[in-house]
Parts: sequence; structure tokens; C-alpha cells
Amino acid sequence: MGPPLLEERLGYPTGTDADASERAARQEASERVYEQAVAAYESGDYASAARDFLRASEPLLQEEGAPAWDVMAYNRRVCYANAWSAWRQAGDVEQGRAALEAARGRDPVNASRIQELLGAPAE
Repeated sequence: MGPPLLEERLGYPTGTDADASERAARQEASERVYEQAVAAYESGDYASAARDFLRASEPLLQEEGAPAWDVMAYNRRVCYANAWSAWRQAGDVEQGRAALEAARGRDPVNASRIQELLGAPAE
């Protein structure tokens, strides 16, 4: 088994606003994919884990200032960091870099954090 995941669990956004149930549904969808990614990572299938971690971030996209946006942004950062770790473990840094560069364009809230990940030296 490779190095431990950077984060094992996602935070869970709460709230009583009108969008809370829709946000909870998106979080649950993300968690299902995230758990698949964890299982793949733990079994050594790092390439699948990387793709699934990135897929887990997608339902969590929302604009800054929306209810619970900060928790959702944090959860996306967890997904991105774990995806990058898995791509590095898989030895497919170039695919990981391309996928995270695309994510950086879709997620302006986390663009600088993604750039920090990509700027880290490869092992």
C-alpha cells in the first residue's frame, strides 16, 4: 500500500437555507465517488483512485459566497490533493497535471491551491 491519503473524510456542509437539501444531495453524490476512490487507493489502483478523487470534486463546485461555499471549497481541495497524490503514486504525473490544470480553470476559488500542488516537486 502507498502513502496514506492526505485526508480521509470530507467535511459536511450544514445549513437551513433553501439550497440545503440540494447541497446535501451533491455532497452525498461526491461521498459515494470519494469512497470508491479511497477503496481504489487502498488496493493500489492509483490511476483509478486519481480519476475518482477528481470526479468526487465535481458535484461540490459552487461559487464563492454561496451557503457553505467554504466547506465545499475545502472538500474540493481534499479531492484535488488526494488525486495528485494518487497520480504521483501511479507514475502518471503528466495526466494528473493536465487534469488538475483543467480543474484549476473550473474552480477559481481553489486555483491558487491547485497551483501550489502542481508546483510541488515530483518524487
